[in-house]
Amino acid sequence: MKGLAHFVKLSHLGKPFNQLVDEKAVHEAFEPFYCEVTKRKETVWRYRHGDIRILFYYASGKVVLLTDVLAKRKDKLSGKEQNKAERAVVDFLEASQSAGGIQWVE
Repeated sequence: MKGLAHFVKLSHLGKPFNQLVDEKAVHEAFEPFYCEVTKRKETVWRYRHGDIRILFYYASGKVVLLTDVLAKRKDKLSGKEQNKAERAVVDFLEASQSAGGIQWVE
């Protein structure tokens, strides 16, 4: 929970995470992947806090999409973890470009 709380505090500052922490703490989770929705390569980032890894995506504006939270088991992500993160980004982008778009619900 501490890692996630720290991630949320950093996100409230409104700057890219790599400007707030060192490269070891925030870096690309894996090679950028081609997205059919945007017709370009998209990047999933990894934030490291202790043994917790938070995968996220910079969306439009100041939106940060949290794709997964993992306990560190090894340095590299598994194919399943990578596919799950990619799918979360694609689903988000498809929903944001749909007729209704994405709306905040309270």
